Amino acid sequence: MKNIHLQHPEDSILTGDLSALNAFINPSHLSVKFDGRPAIVWGTHPQNGKTFVGTKSVFNKKKIKINYTVEDIERNHGDRPELVMVLTACLENLYPTNYIYQGDFIGFGGGQVEFTPNTVDYVFPDVINETIVVAPHTEYYADKEGGLPNAIGRPLIKNITPKDDWFERFPDEVGKCLYVQPKAWVTGKVRHQRTNNFEQIHHKVQFAKQMAQAVTFAEPDKVGIITQMLNSCIKLDLPILDEEFENICDPRLISLWKLVRNIKEEAMSYCRDDSCIESYINGEYVGGEGYVIHNHWGTYKLVYRHLFSHANFNNLRSVSYTHLTLPTKA
Repeated sequence: MKNIHLQHPEDSILTGDLSALNAFINPSHLSVKFDGRPAIVWGTHPQNGKTFVGTKSVFNKKKIKINYTVEDIERNHGDRPELVMVLTACLENLYPTNYIYQGDFIGFGGGQVEFTPNTVDYVFPDVINETIVVAPHTEYYADKEGGLPNAIGRPLIKNITPKDDWFERFPDEVGKCLYVQPKAWVTGKVRHQRTNNFEQIHHKVQFAKQMAQAVTFAEPDKVGIITQMLNSCIKLDLPILDEEFENICDPRLISLWKLVRNIKEEAMSYCRDDSCIESYINGEYVGGEGYVIHNHWGTYKLVYRHLFSHANFNNLRSVSYTHLTLPTKA
């Protein structure tokens, strides 16, 4: 699957798909979620071997926007000058690779310490001298026959770095890009134990599955309305009351939604990472946006919605990239 949009576990169960609950009770890969913007896709095109950069529009079956040159970027995205600036910087500074990656653009370095790509303010422990900062999170597999529209993506489980001899062969490439890739893990029942399984919440997941047997789930055409109502409550910081949804769905479905949300938040309390980057919203320390969990049951984002989604919904910066500035060159 392409990394177009990650779901919250609680939203994913509205039609009766309980894969998210199974994801919590099976071994999984955990990664740190960054609040970067825009999403960048780059790598080597499987059909022509050329290096490219773009947004998620590179995966379109129609109106495909793939950029091999600065001229391509200006032609495909000329109506969005801030995006042109970001993509041009990525084309010129991302390290060449034989693979295809997706990541979030964090900002321009050049002596900066603080970056605010979207809602979260990130403060690095040291001055960033690299030209750009990117948080990679997804790797794609595509062949010559299917091309990018049929690419298969999965969370990145390795650190991507230039080849060992890259800087020896190309010394001018040093310091162009910083990849932000902290490690994340789940704490086990034994203190300081690192694991890949949320064993502490297995009993609550089983309870949620039992509860689901008494719920009438929503038809697919009703999910949009339900999530819109839920998001409105989150945006306005209002309580989510089961009875207020009885004209659109089974109120017990909202009870299950809240239970799955609580399971997710408890799971997050067992998540740890080795990032030294501090995160703030409106000057208040928040620790980080959250995590992404992945296994054969699916990929889901673990976020405290009352904090981060609420802030995102009310963030005027989300409509443009005008807060981004190029680093000053000496």
